[in-house]
Amino acid sequence: VGLDENQGEFRKLSKNQYLIKEGIIGDVDSMDEKTLYDKVQGVMEGIFKQQLKEWMEAFTEAHAKDLGSDDVVQIARAITDNRVAALYLEEDKFHPGRFDISHGSIVEGKSEDQYSGDIYDDMAEAVLSRGGEVVILEKGEMPTDRDIAAVYRF
Repeated sequence: VGLDENQGEFRKLSKNQYLIKEGIIGDVDSMDEKTLYDKVQGVMEGIFKQQLKEWMEAFTEAHAKDLGSDDVVQIARAITDNRVAALYLEEDKFHPGRFDISHGSIVEGKSEDQYSGDIYDDMAEAVLSRGGEVVILEKGEMPTDRDIAAVYRF
């Protein structure tokens, strides 16, 4: 957020790797909280839409080359082999059971059993611990009609 005449110079001098291309032009002191929030939301929504498009393209391309899947069993094996670069999970989905990282196996649980665990949570933790990315998406944003998908490293 800054005046138009200051943004160019600031961008030239800044070493901040997280500085986004889109800026909000205006005097931050003259904006109330709601106006600033709305302007930031507009910028962030555009960034998210672009990222979502890239995620969809990455999955489509990977799936076509057998470097991606939306099959939970295949994804489990790929996590065990450290092949998952990105795991896409549908928001608010709970898959009762356990994921055994050492064998790549899934043990289904019962939804009424509060101690059964969550397979998707276990898988997400395993992917993150191996340097992969976990992306949580709304149902309509998933790259397939399933609630899980993955892009493989190799």
